[in-house]
Amino acid sequence: MASLQTYSEITLTLLNKNSVSVLIQIFADLNGDKIQIGEPSRKSYSNSPIGRQMVIDELPEHEALTVMTMWGDEPTVTDPEPPATDEESEE
Repeated sequence: MASLQTYSEITLTLLNKNSVSVLIQIFADLNGDKIQIGEPSRKSYSNSPIGRQMVIDELPEHEALTVMTMWGDEPTVTDPEPPATDEESEE
């Protein structure tokens, strides 16, 4: 009987003081053969208060620590302003 185990590989690309792009690939180990499952996905995070929290919440500890080490202690990007609501635009 074939043994099938899946795992993800996470690669940090384009890591700089303001942002990071994360590449996520899913693989299966089928009796020692590495087979990619599906298409890779990519997500970007900015070094903003919200982006920093998303990195902590969404990435494994090792990758989050690597990003935070590069980014330092303070955000370098501001979060976007929320869109005005209809009530605010009438004032």
